[in-house]
Amino acid sequence: MIIKLMKVIVLVVLFTPFLSIVIHSQQTNDPNLAIVGNYNITLSEFSERYTSYLFSTGIKDNIVVRNAILDNENILNDPRFVKELEETRVRIILAYLKDQEVYAKITVTEQEVREAFSRVNEKISARHLFAKTEDEANNLYELAKMGVDFGLLAKQVFTDSVLQNNGGYLGYFTWGDMDPAFEDAAYSMKVGEISPPVKTDYGYSIIKLEDRITNPLLTESEFQRKKPHLENVVKMRKKEPSEADYINSVLDESKLTFNDENLEKILINLSGKKNQELGNVEVQSRECLKYKDRIYSQVE
Repeated sequence: MIIKLMKVIVLVVLFTPFLSIVIHSQQTNDPNLAIVGNYNITLSEFSERYTSYLFSTGIKDNIVVRNAILDNENILNDPRFVKELEETRVRIILAYLKDQEVYAKITVTEQEVREAFSRVNEKISARHLFAKTEDEANNLYELAKMGVDFGLLAKQVFTDSVLQNNGGYLGYFTWGDMDPAFEDAAYSMKVGEISPPVKTDYGYSIIKLEDRITNPLLTESEFQRKKPHLENVVKMRKKEPSEADYINSVLDESKLTFNDENLEKILINLSGKKNQELGNVEVQSRECLKYKDRIYSQVE
């Protein structure tokens, strides 16, 4: 019954001459084509989803594709479909959890919005030194504090020829242009000051602030006009650290153990590298990690 109904839906979609009008129709008489549980699927919803599917996959709408869709009566039992359905279910649950337990609880203060407004209206210039590890960054910081020239240090740490030759100079930037952690550190510094290592999404940076240019004409009316937008931006910038804080609050690391040997073998196989003597490295046990009483295998 479901398969027959789906065939009718597909036929309606493929042969309705005014499909583009139907997709965007906001009329209340949008017909229901199917009911899944307590949810009604309307013609416009199905049409939009199907058109999106064609667009995202690059598949052309032709008779072969139509027949393939109409003849696929075993799709609900297809292992690939079942796997994708389960993965989608998990993603939906996680998205709901994030919305309820993380994003809905993010708050933005008046002071944070005013600080964002100030930074948007201020340009700063800086140079930096980059390190992949914290130890390397600490060594660079000590050298910079001792007065070793940024230009000399930049030649040692950068592979980019421009940064090598300009002493790590980044030019002028404003709020929203750089990594958030980098910006927070740079905007809190005084001209000429050198920062301790700052951890970013890319590694570690030692920052030297070069200059500030502030817009002298900031008004309260302009702040109030931009306030809603700035509140949203500040909230968006808090999402990633809020997710990390939430995970740290619910994860008991004392009950988390990794099977390093198996993980290393899996990474070797995934990288496509083969040892000429051993061939592919085989994982003797499927266990990759264990959290509390649950064991996560290679396929998970």
